[in-house]
Amino acid sequence: MFYLAQLITRISLVSLLLLQAGCALFSSSSYRDPVISLEQVEVEKANLWEQRLALTLLVENPNSVSLPISKLVYSIDLDGVLLASGESNSSFTVPANGRRRITLPVRTNLWRHVKRIVKMLEKPDNPVPYRLRGEVKTGMLFGQTLSVDRTGQLLPGQYIPD
Repeated sequence: MFYLAQLITRISLVSLLLLQAGCALFSSSSYRDPVISLEQVEVEKANLWEQRLALTLLVENPNSVSLPISKLVYSIDLDGVLLASGESNSSFTVPANGRRRITLPVRTNLWRHVKRIVKMLEKPDNPVPYRLRGEVKTGMLFGQTLSVDRTGQLLPGQYIPD
């Protein structure tokens, strides 16, 4: 009976060590934060109360291994005006030291900021600053959360139809 208890204890210990090693293998805690920038804003449909946009983001992976992304939580401001916020659960992988474009469908209501937005669009060649903040969850089962905080500029003239 004593032998059986020792055997069960040893098997449990070995199982626990193997499980811990497996978790370490799958979590890859050495990921560096990706660089995500806002590349394009496309107006798909707009009326007074709702605007449907397609935001194209460029995700750059500074890691020497591919970066599996299972969730993206984001907030994008244009010159201090909240353009969009939300989350995407669409999984994708960014190749090692590579980049990948993704498009996020967004619904927003910019009515209360219409004066500021019109002012931004008055001079289409003047750059408008943006800030993209958020988090990226890596992996499927065991992953880590990486931070994103990027500033940049957009030229409104690129998005105004002729």
